[in-house]
Amino acid sequence: MDLYVEKIDSLLRKNLSIRGFKLWEVIKEKIPDIWSRPTSSTGKYHKKIDEDNRTPSIAEHTYEIMYAADKIVDLLNGCNRDLIFLSIVLHDSFKYGLTGSNPHTENKHDRIIGDTVRDNKGIFLKIFNENEVVLLEEIVRFHSGRWSTDSNIKTFSFNNFNQEVMFLHILDMLSAKNVIKIVEENKCH
Repeated sequence: MDLYVEKIDSLLRKNLSIRGFKLWEVIKEKIPDIWSRPTSSTGKYHKKIDEDNRTPSIAEHTYEIMYAADKIVDLLNGCNRDLIFLSIVLHDSFKYGLTGSNPHTENKHDRIIGDTVRDNKGIFLKIFNENEVVLLEEIVRFHSGRWSTDSNIKTFSFNNFNQEVMFLHILDMLSAKNVIKIVEENKCH
């Protein structure tokens, strides 16, 4: 198993409720296994410029966002950790299309995951209420901010969305621009 996939599961286990983690284990089996694929199929975006100019995998990118969220999620007043962390782990789950077999990244992946959450509302109602499922859909659908498939780039405003949408978008952008610093905690003191 990919090291970053293991780290993602570890952070999810830490941040999700027991029911939330059980739901993740079910969902993980249903989404495409694209964790090792690059976040940018062309290599144009998500560059690790100050390092070796490589494009990270989707697992590494997702872990970076999750790592940062774990450190600052409390700034969201009254947030539901299950919503936040499931939205993070799901946001790019269809980056290579519904089956994960597209040769290039799918620029409508935000719409695909938003529609998937909406169309599979029943599975999410196992741990969320109706309003929370709608919020989860909104977070993943608009995680690309003004560049989201279902937004108007000229009139988009985060004022029209819940704080969680902007939270994921900012973390996604910080990872894409290579400004999230991962500090592995030293177990020895």
